Amino acid sequence: MAMKTKFYIVYLLLLASLYGYSQQLKFINYTTDQGLSNNSVLDILNDDDGGLWMATWDGLNYFDGYTFTTFKHDINNPKSLPSNYLTSIEKDKDGFIWTFSNEGLISKYVGNNEFHHYKFNQRPRAMYASTSGVINVLVGEKIYKYSNGNFVEGADGTSKNSQKKNLKKYF
Repeated sequence: MAMKTKFYIVYLLLLASLYGYSQQLKFINYTTDQGLSNNSVLDILNDDDGGLWMATWDGLNYFDGYTFTTFKHDINNPKSLPSNYLTSIEKDKDGFIWTFSNEGLISKYVGNNEFHHYKFNQRPRAMYASTSGVINVLVGEKIYKYSNGNFVEGADGTSKNSQKKNLKKYF
């Protein structure tokens, strides 16, 4: 009988200790009702300030933990987002946010609601950040890296060759 009691005491202590280590996760769903431009979020990343950037079917959204700021294409503003349908976003080594649209348009958010747009001879197929934070763009069969304010041919030297292979698998 004493052995059975000891077993129950050990069992209860173990159960109590496991309960103490468990986490209570709380998820909050944000929708267009709270300020998100579209409920279809295709990519998400956090910036160096703890904010969240989201690529959606209807613009780029920034969430600071309290409110949403939405960036959209404005036909009268050449420095606005070039397209609202964004498929991916990346953060470079300097903390700048880059967008890739469904139409293959590449833009860098430079602050103050302004974007700098980059053009290529062919439609870009994909964009990714290397392991060192350099933005790479796949155009045709070539990869261009962002260097000194422009894109130059050649993937970032520290990016893994497998990234290129994995990128090509999708296209």
